[in-house]
Amino acid sequence: ELRSKLQIEENRLDIPQFVFIGGEAGSGKSSLLSIMSKLTGVNRGEFYQWEDLLGSSLNKQKRERLDRIGNWIEENNVNPILIDEIDNGFFTNDAYARDFIVTTSNRCIRRDDPYPIFIGTTNVKAFALPKEARRRSYYLIIDREIVKTSESKEFFKNIYKNVDDTLFLDFCYRMAERLESSEEYKWDNYT
Repeated sequence: ELRSKLQIEENRLDIPQFVFIGGEAGSGKSSLLSIMSKLTGVNRGEFYQWEDLLGSSLNKQKRERLDRIGNWIEENNVNPILIDEIDNGFFTNDAYARDFIVTTSNRCIRRDDPYPIFIGTTNVKAFALPKEARRRSYYLIIDREIVKTSESKEFFKNIYKNVDDTLFLDFCYRMAERLESSEEYKWDNYT
């Protein structure tokens, strides 16, 4: 919705459609993804595993995975696509990540109907996508490990148990109000 408000189509690419959360194993990325799932009311805390999305054709497994994700993005659905443990190969092979991110984003900026964003976690420490793919994505690094103690596990369990989609629904309501009064905002002036 925000992208469609920008009059200059090229500027729409500055609002990333892809978010990658990177960091060491044990830094809480999967836990964060699970909480995001509950916060948005998508899958009651569930998300996809990158490896589980491989296709069945022996020579085209990776291509089929991207085709599947691309098809989800093509649907009129605003629920984020949450994927855990994206492997290093996705980021290091230009034809894989770069082409997928750039092509998908370019197709979506011309759409007026709803489409989802992609949020994925990875253990990749160096975000080495080409500039055109970096522009269309956001990389959030989590650089601290969570100390695994009974206290920290109980703390997370307590948060997880009490999280629901109330905050997200409130955000959606307030954003919808703002979008309804869009003439009050200059959508091409942003930082």
